[in-house]
Amino acid sequence: MGVGIVASIETPAETIIGHAYYVIEADDRRSAEPAVLVEDRFQGRGLGRALLDILSQAAWEQGIEVFNALVHPSNEQLLGLVRRSGLPFQSKYAYGMREVQVQLDPALRGL
Repeated sequence: MGVGIVASIETPAETIIGHAYYVIEADDRRSAEPAVLVEDRFQGRGLGRALLDILSQAAWEQGIEVFNALVHPSNEQLLGLVRRSGLPFQSKYAYGMREVQVQLDPALRGL
């Protein structure tokens, strides 16, 4: 169970240029694993941040307090997105990956 959202543009036909989703973790219904993907030619324009903001708000409204993600250490774009989100997070290395935990409480944004 989870939530997914898409970003699209109108060309001759509607084209999806980004999507984000989360899956609620089975063993802890207060946490979820997120994913954000933006088509290459639309990166660097704030779309990933907008998708993450909407996704975070939807998760918080469903009672999810934390996003947990394993991120490849070379994925600086995603790590930068987390840093710029304004949400508090912790990050550590585990099994050759970055284990990232983001707190979703909107009251903590920007602290």
